[in-house]
Amino acid sequence: MTTTRQPYSTLSVRAVMSLALAALLVMLAFVAQPSSAHAASAPKGTYVASGGTYTWGVKSSFRNYVTGPIAKGKYTASGKAKKLSNGTLRFTGASGSVKNGKGTVRYSGSARFTGHSGKLDLTVKSPKLVVNGSTGTMYATVSTKKTDGTWLYKNKQIKIATVTGLNYTTKGKTVTIKSSAKGVKLTAAGAKALGGFYTKGQVMDRLTVTVKKK
Repeated sequence: MTTTRQPYSTLSVRAVMSLALAALLVMLAFVAQPSSAHAASAPKGTYVASGGTYTWGVKSSFRNYVTGPIAKGKYTASGKAKKLSNGTLRFTGASGSVKNGKGTVRYSGSARFTGHSGKLDLTVKSPKLVVNGSTGTMYATVSTKKTDGTWLYKNKQIKIATVTGLNYTTKGKTVTIKSSAKGVKLTAAGAKALGGFYTKGQVMDRLTVTVKKK
């Protein structure tokens, strides 16, 4: 039986082209993938919260419920807080600092959610974020009523959520610290504050804060 062989030179060219293509694909994949370690790492130095902002919407489904046809309520911002056009809340009047990715930043202002003819009454004010590298803890002073009209929390600071996947982006002297898309999760105390609408571990709205180089 006669076996037809391809010229050695043709095989060599194909082999070289295959290796070159494989190498190119590996290189492109490497370039396309951002370094997660770099993205999550905090810049060195001290950054102060003064002049910065804290943007959080609690949870879009909660806001929609409050203003929807069942609760027939509303939510408002006061003091050094305001509602943004997308429905989220932005707090200012900041203090505190972050040094080498660790620290505590505090913000002023309050947001109040009401509905069900006053049976739903929740105020979240003076939010605080404790930062520890790529993770953090969110606190807020909360007043919220039980369905019987009595207060569950009355101006009580609680740990409202935990944060993971904090990403630091620097532009000029400003550093934006943003949680991952599903990085904000409700604590047990936070779940109680929201009237049991959600349970511990529920993913909440993304958190974004800004600080500035000292």
